[in-house]
Amino acid sequence: MPSPLLALPCFAGLLGSVVADSADLSFTDSPELGTPWLYPGLAFFCFFFAFVDAYGIGANDVANSFSTAVASGTITHSTAIKIALFAEFLGALILGSSVTDTVKKKVMDVTLFEHDPYVLMLGMGCTSFGSGLWVLLATKFQMPVSSTHATIGGIAGVAIAAFGLRGVVWNGIGMIVASWFISPVCAGIVSATFYLTTYYTVLRYPDNAAFRRGLATLPVFSFLTFGTICAFMILKGSPSLGLDKLPYKVTIPIIFIVAIITSLVTQIFFRPWCERVIGLGENIPWYKMFVLNSVPSMVQESENLAARQTTDGEELSLVKGHDARNSEGEGIMQTGNGRNHVDRSAFDVEMNGGTEAEDGNDSNVRTGLFGLVEVTPAEEGEFDAARLVQQHDGRTESLYQVLQVATCTFASLAHGSNDIANSIGPLATVWMVFSTGQVAHKAPVPAWLLAYGALAMDIGLLTYGHHIMKALGNRLTYHSPSRGFSMDLGAMFTVLVFSKLGVPVSTTHCKCGSTAAVGCSGGDVRAVNWKMVAIIFFGWIITLPCAGFMSGCLFYLIASAPQPMKGNGFFDDSSLTR
Repeated sequence: MPSPLLALPCFAGLLGSVVADSADLSFTDSPELGTPWLYPGLAFFCFFFAFVDAYGIGANDVANSFSTAVASGTITHSTAIKIALFAEFLGALILGSSVTDTVKKKVMDVTLFEHDPYVLMLGMGCTSFGSGLWVLLATKFQMPVSSTHATIGGIAGVAIAAFGLRGVVWNGIGMIVASWFISPVCAGIVSATFYLTTYYTVLRYPDNAAFRRGLATLPVFSFLTFGTICAFMILKGSPSLGLDKLPYKVTIPIIFIVAIITSLVTQIFFRPWCERVIGLGENIPWYKMFVLNSVPSMVQESENLAARQTTDGEELSLVKGHDARNSEGEGIMQTGNGRNHVDRSAFDVEMNGGTEAEDGNDSNVRTGLFGLVEVTPAEEGEFDAARLVQQHDGRTESLYQVLQVATCTFASLAHGSNDIANSIGPLATVWMVFSTGQVAHKAPVPAWLLAYGALAMDIGLLTYGHHIMKALGNRLTYHSPSRGFSMDLGAMFTVLVFSKLGVPVSTTHCKCGSTAAVGCSGGDVRAVNWKMVAIIFFGWIITLPCAGFMSGCLFYLIASAPQPMKGNGFFDDSSLTR
């Protein structure tokens, strides 16, 4: 970010624009209007900073989608990256919109640039610069911020620098400011409700009773989870398919049909598989759940073997079920707090193929079903919420892992299809101006632009996403599969409802509110790292002005800079002037 002294001339220019705000302007068409392929150097600048912007979104927003799953021990950092790389790219390329608004959320009056299209092209490049740089700085300091708000701030900064206050549509800004408070509170209430419902119906009972209740309610939670996911994908996650335009009489039956089918699949196939694999410690790959009746029972084989050996007069200490595996050092292991957690030897079905975690934050974990199952206590001096919350039966917690992976995966898929517009929206406007020399309210988005943005997001997640995963992980509050599942589902449900109501809420804000609320649901507010919450909230507040300030200053510096006269020897190569 520029130093305050260097920013003074820019700020003075911005004030000058604001003072001139009330003056009536008479517009004159630029001689460049309607002429395509001008200023290739500027186009290269715009493409480069659009890549940086998408890179920051991948490191911040995409990492935010999987932070709870990694912290809960449901999947490893490497598994989260594998899923996100696929889901984000597929969502952007297949489900991403082929048309986007020229100006995000219509926060700027685009008609003011109709007579100078290449000035709008410069403004969108500066928007990508300010937004991308700020999101990267926030990621570096482990502040999960809204990339949507960063983009809007960048556009507003350009509008103010160009036309003063009259260039900004302030109604949209007011809604964004309100969402800083509304979205995390509402998401927190919904997520806490989900978690407390799970706690009072399942988790608060003794271990064996909790596990039986978890199995019994698993189809119900599958119904709620996949019903919410289906609604989310229809109304928000697939803009290119136009499903959000369908009437309620069509979408509601689709949602219920999907929810019912997944609930039946859970009841018929997944629940018996969980009972044998998690409850009895049998080693049955997940793909055999559909032919589970043909898989011999390890318990029955152990009983038959014991009967034969007893008949021969041999003494045998028969331990049934998962206790037999425990005697061999496999199956259920006792942790330091006396709760049962599932060791990876009982589940040779993890998605990461049994690889150990590469990240330094993952070095103190054991791998299990779909990745991690147990996260060891925090190192000395770090915030440790595990000692302040009630620990639940590890077998019961494992029941919620698949549901949590599903919510994270589809949230990532929807993010790739929807939030790709934060980086590609300005770039699509740049391409529209560069290829046509004109300004329109809607900009076409070629497939190669979507792939360009998706690739940058994937690289950002792969190389820099661990900062946000740590910030929203166990450093904020204690995570477990049941808690993480409630956080993800509550945030998704809140974004779904508010998006349908037309209120611009941030998925990042909802996720943070859900995390803090579920952390407090155990009855001890000390289980939440409120210092980090304050830092995160501070990041939300300064995102809009910081991104706007950087974008507006750069735009003003370039747009008001002296222009060399032709014939004076500048840029002798004529191709450089175009």
